[in-house]
Amino acid sequence: MTTFDAEKFPVWFVRPRVWWKRAAAVWLPALLLLGLSGCYSRISDGNRGLPFAPAEVELQTPNTMVRVLVLGDFGQGSGGQRDVARAIANVHAAEPFDFGVTVGDNFYERGVSSVADAKWHSRWEEPYGNLGFPIYPTLGNHDYYGDVQAQLDYESPSNTWRFPARQYVLRSELVDLVAIDTMDPRAQQYGWLNKILAESKAHWKIVYGHHPIFSAGYHGDNELLETALLPLLRGRAAIYLAGHDHDLQHFKPIEGTHFVISGGGGARLRQLRPDPRTLFAQTMYGFTRLEIDEARIHLEMFDRNGKRVYDANIREQPDRDREKQTAGAEAPTP
Repeated sequence: MTTFDAEKFPVWFVRPRVWWKRAAAVWLPALLLLGLSGCYSRISDGNRGLPFAPAEVELQTPNTMVRVLVLGDFGQGSGGQRDVARAIANVHAAEPFDFGVTVGDNFYERGVSSVADAKWHSRWEEPYGNLGFPIYPTLGNHDYYGDVQAQLDYESPSNTWRFPARQYVLRSELVDLVAIDTMDPRAQQYGWLNKILAESKAHWKIVYGHHPIFSAGYHGDNELLETALLPLLRGRAAIYLAGHDHDLQHFKPIEGTHFVISGGGGARLRQLRPDPRTLFAQTMYGFTRLEIDEARIHLEMFDRNGKRVYDANIREQPDRDREKQTAGAEAPTP
C-alpha cells in the first residue's frame, strides 16, 4: 500500500487519473474511506468512523452588517500565533467582530489529547480568551492526530470556543455560513451541503473547511475536492474559505464563487509559487476579516502587526438555484 507524506492528508492529495474523474460520483466516497481506514496511520483510532450528526445554530447578530474573523493553522504556540492574536485584539478594539470561524489545524502537532490538555490554556484561552466574541471552529488534519471528540466536548471558560458539530450551519437572514469537515469523505456530507445551499434563504452563503480546492502554496490544488466539492459551490456560495497552506491567498472567482485561504495564524510559514489565478498571495502570518452587508462582502487581510495588506469587495452573491447572474470582485485597493 502506498506510503504518504506525513504532512499531507493522503486522501485529498492523490492525483487521480482522468477515468477516476469520470467515475467520481460512484467511486470517490469508497476510495476516500479506504484511505481513511487503511492508509493514514497518523489518524487516531478514536477518530475513525465518527458519526455524521450536523447541527444548526441561529446567530444572534445584526441584520444590517456583521464582521467575521477567519483564522487558520494557528495552534502552534509560536511567536507568530501570539503576534496574530494581539493583532486580532487590536483590530477588534477598533471595529468589533461579531463572531469568528477557524479553518482548521487548531492545535499542532497532534491535536489535543483530552479536554484537560494543557494546550487549551496556552494555545486557546491565553491568546484568544479575552476577545469576548464566539469563535466557531472546523477541523484540520493535525486535529485528527489527537482526540477530535475532546475538541467537540471542550467547555471554554471564556465562552469563546463554540464547536456545535463537525459539520454545521450558522444561520441568519444576512448570511448562512456552512462548516464542512474535509477529513470526512462520505457522500452523506456532500448531500447535506447540497441541500443546505439549495434551500438557504440567506442573502449570502459562505462555506468553510480546512483543505483548499485551489492553492499556489506548498500543497497545491486538490483535484479530489475539485471533483467532489467545487460543483456544489460554484454559482451558489459567495466564498469558500480554507486553510492548510500557511499563507494568505485570494483566487479569482468561478461563476461568482471566490476562493480564500487564511492559513497564516501561527504555524510555520511556507513559500508560495507564482500563479496567474491569484488576486493576492503572500507568505505571512495574519488573518482575514469579512465585513458583510446586503450590498457587498468586504474581504480584508491583515498581517501579524494588524496592518491591512489586502482588501477587495464582492458585490453580487452567487444564486445559481435562482438562476441569477453573478459578478466578480471589484479591483482590490492598491
